[in-house]
Formats: sequence, C-alpha cells, structure tokens
Amino acid sequence: MLLLVVGLVSAFSGCDFLDGLIEDEVEKWEWEPILYKAGQTFVYEMESDDGDGEVMVGETEITITDIGNNEVEIAVSGEFNGESFNISGTADQDEIPGELFNLVYSHANDYDDAFQVLSLLTWQPALFEGFFLEEDDEFFIGFNETRGYYDNGTLLGTITTNIPGTDTYVGMEGFIVDVIFKDADGEETDNWNFCISFGDPIFLMGSAEMIEDDNKTVLLELVSYSD
Repeated sequence: MLLLVVGLVSAFSGCDFLDGLIEDEVEKWEWEPILYKAGQTFVYEMESDDGDGEVMVGETEITITDIGNNEVEIAVSGEFNGESFNISGTADQDEIPGELFNLVYSHANDYDDAFQVLSLLTWQPALFEGFFLEEDDEFFIGFNETRGYYDNGTLLGTITTNIPGTDTYVGMEGFIVDVIFKDADGEETDNWNFCISFGDPIFLMGSAEMIEDDNKTVLLELVSYSD
C-alpha cells in the first residue's frame, strides 16, 4: 500500500482541502490548505485489528508549539498496545504538514504497530491531494468517480472516490470520503474512509481495511481538539 501511495503523492507539504461554495444550489468544494498552526493540540484514539481478532488500542497527542523565529515544534506522543512513543521535530510555520509527514514516516520502523495507525493522518489526505490536485475538481455530497493509475501506460488499478455525506466529531462537522482501491483485475485491495471538517480543515477520522493483508483494519479518531 505504501508503494502505491508514494507513486501517487506529489508532495504532502502542499496539501489542500475543500472550501465550500454554492453553485446552482448544490454545495461544492474546492481545495483549501489544511489547518496546522502553533497552539493546536490534537488527541486521537487509535485502534488496530489484525483480522484474526487481536485488537490493539491506544491514544496519541499531537501538539504544535511556537518556538519563535517563525518556527514551531511538532511533538507526537502516546501509548499503543502497552508501548509508549514520543518523537518531535521542528519546522517553519508554513511547512508543518510536511514535517508531520516526515516524523510519522521516518519513525515507522521504530513504532511499527502505532505508526501504521498514525500513518492514516498523513497518507490519506496526501493521496487525496496527490490524485486530484492537478484536476481542478469540485466535490459535493454524492460525488462518485473512478480513475485509473498507470505505470508507463500499463494499468495498475483503479481508485473510486465517493463522498456519501457528513459526520461530526468533537463538535465539528466534516465530509466523509470513501476510497476503494482495486487492482488491474478489478479485485479490491484496500478500502479507506476518512472525515475532514468544514471551515478550517482538520482531520477528524480515518480508517482503512487492508484486504490483501488478511483484512487488517486500523482506525484513528479525534476525541479532543484545542487551539
């Protein structure tokens, strides 16, 4: 799955999300930068099910702190399946998404179980941005579209994106995005589901079912937010 995402994502640091507009009495959205700024604290519940009934749970806190000179410290800490983790890095104010991406990816081997869940926070919106960024698409409730991805002209598979409705987490409403991955033979390989808030875009929830990996599922859900 990571190879697929790496091939589709151009750059997470430019990640944009959707800004509502009204056109022909149908609410639509265009891309708008995700909101990451100094002073934010996110707390997410984490869960992983290996497909055989073994469920691991935990929680992570992400804080963004102003350290002066237009820089911030990004700290990611928590506990998952009895194992604690605590990592941090610094970035310019306008480079927070990219540094968060790098933090999660560069420590994936150190905290394999926990960071497979945390990767939802970075891979899901990064793929969404990378796959649609050049297309100037407008999105709306009921949006449904299938696109192929290729290697030197050879079809590797398809990605179907659907926006079925909205949901609310910690008092913030967001749009739901369902993503179905299929290989070149039309067999499902992964199913993603995530929720991004309206207004100031914040990652509210993400889940993934990895069909090719014994139907393993992972879930990340925002339970507390402050700024």
